[in-house]
Amino acid sequence: ENREQAPENREQAPENREQALEIREQAPEIRGQVSEIREQATHIREQVKEI
Repeated sequence: ENREQAPENREQAPENREQALEIREQAPEIRGQVSEIREQATHIREQVKEI
């Protein structure tokens, strides 16, 4: 089964590498957004406690 898939995998490899590079480039921005969302969540939790 693996041998059958090998040609298909090789065909997809360049596309996969391209996508991996794009994801690596986006990762820092996404991490930043996650941090901002966590801070907002903390703030919201504090507001909820006050209610």
